[in-house]
Amino acid sequence: MTVLDRSASLPWALERPDVDELFRRPAWQAQAACRGMGVEMFFPVPGEDVDTARAICARCGVRPECLAVALESGAPGVWGGTTGKDRRKLKRASA
Repeated sequence: MTVLDRSASLPWALERPDVDELFRRPAWQAQAACRGMGVEMFFPVPGEDVDTARAICARCGVRPECLAVALESGAPGVWGGTTGKDRRKLKRASA
């Protein structure tokens, strides 16, 4: 599966944000280790390896902020070094 194939399920994958969108983004995103990288490794298809994404997250200084967004929003993919499955476990453990 190519990046273009994946973009059908990730509509924002090939879009560039406009200026208004950039101003609405949280400031912490500018420090994210994944900033400027392709999204395909952070939104893998089921069964695809997430080790590369986790390694990038492991060296990221804004990992807690990223994880908080994912926990709050229920976003799919790898956020803050966790997968959706990891985050579901975290939510159950904290309930």
